[in-house]
Amino acid sequence: MDSEIALYSDLQELILQFLLGDFSSALKCCLVCKDWQRFCRPRIFTVLDFTSRQGKERFRGFVELLEAPVTPTFAPYVEHIALDDRAEPQDIEALDSSKLAKLYSLSIKSDAEELVPSSYYFKSISKRFSRITHLDMTGVAFIMRRTFLDFICSFSELQTLALGDPSPSAFRWPSEKLWRKPSSIGWAINFDPTAPYRL
Repeated sequence: MDSEIALYSDLQELILQFLLGDFSSALKCCLVCKDWQRFCRPRIFTVLDFTSRQGKERFRGFVELLEAPVTPTFAPYVEHIALDDRAEPQDIEALDSSKLAKLYSLSIKSDAEELVPSSYYFKSISKRFSRITHLDMTGVAFIMRRTFLDFICSFSELQTLALGDPSPSAFRWPSEKLWRKPSSIGWAINFDPTAPYRL
């Protein structure tokens, strides 16, 4: 962008809001100039998704970045993190979530049909993400109901909880030693006392 043809910041924001429909567009707009980068960076780092095949390594790298003495410049923008059962409990415990000041939402995914994450996995999540207000656990199985209840109760500021399983064959009876909410019903619980009651 030529400095002689500098647009007013309000006009730039309007243009960028129109262009920033998805992550790919935000990334491309971020590379145009420093003025646009300042506006695009928060949108690029708002959601961090570690549920891909490389998610385990990416999450470990993210933890190492936060361990550095200087807080990464993207850390103040992170609002939501998505993890799956590939993340190692020791990596989760090593995460310094105090550097993620705006973090309020967490999604936990589970791809494994037979292997259920250990209670140590859930304890490490509840220890590092205890101040989140929105938790999505759709499709996550627990070995015991007690593990599930301890996990849910560890989030003292929780306002919204999503449970259930999107796949129709996901429900297992307790005799199969896995406990998962039936797939025929989806739960979304809002703990905010000021929110209107809906069925």
